Amino acid sequence: MSCKFDKKLLYDYVDETIDELSKIFVEEHLKYCEDCREELQLIRLMDVRVKETLNNEKAPEGLHNLVDLILDNCMKEEGEEDINLSFKNYIEDLNATRKAVLQAYSISYKNPYNKAVSNALILPVKETQKILGRYLNKKVLVVNKIKKLLRVG
Repeated sequence: MSCKFDKKLLYDYVDETIDELSKIFVEEHLKYCEDCREELQLIRLMDVRVKETLNNEKAPEGLHNLVDLILDNCMKEEGEEDINLSFKNYIEDLNATRKAVLQAYSISYKNPYNKAVSNALILPVKETQKILGRYLNKKVLVVNKIKKLLRVG
């Protein structure tokens, strides 16, 4: 017997990227569907194995330098307008971005055709989005403060 339940919700459930209403829906469905409970166990096992693999992987030589050059290029364009941003937060954000890029590269480099690996790319991308979102929010606050000080806009 094959369940017609959307398996993507199970992946979101394991990754904890699911909205509250869908989470309740998934949990209720899992109470009654043995197929989906088994699928959920397989997804969790795969998730653990992927994370273990990522933790044991070394990035290819020169990738750190490439990431640094790309980040430096982006930062040169930013200029001096983010004066009030804390240097510590800035470094943390850059390191987290570097980690996410390295993880994404490592996964796709090993097996770009594996669907499970493609799903694993979602985590680094979402982490990068969070970090860049935080950075941009800080930047918007600084720009707004400067505009208020200069009474512009």
